[in-house]
Amino acid sequence: MKYARIQNGVVMEVVETDKDISTLYTPDLVWITCNDSVTQRQLYANGEFLPEPDVEVVEMPAPKSLTDMILESPPELARHKRAWGI
Repeated sequence: MKYARIQNGVVMEVVETDKDISTLYTPDLVWITCNDSVTQRQLYANGEFLPEPDVEVVEMPAPKSLTDMILESPPELARHKRAWGI
């Protein structure tokens, strides 16, 4: 039989076993019988498994180093040089 461990409405893991799930893990964990289509990170609410939400992946540029930020602005570089006495 297949079981999904639910935590805060999210499937945290899916386990398959022929044994009584309640004897294998601490009773604090919530296990729900599920079928093969249930996957980790899927949502569970009102007694049913919901489809995985669509997630938009956004490409973020790599952060610039402080040195790069200073060097790309000559006035900022001059200000820092004066402040450091260079």
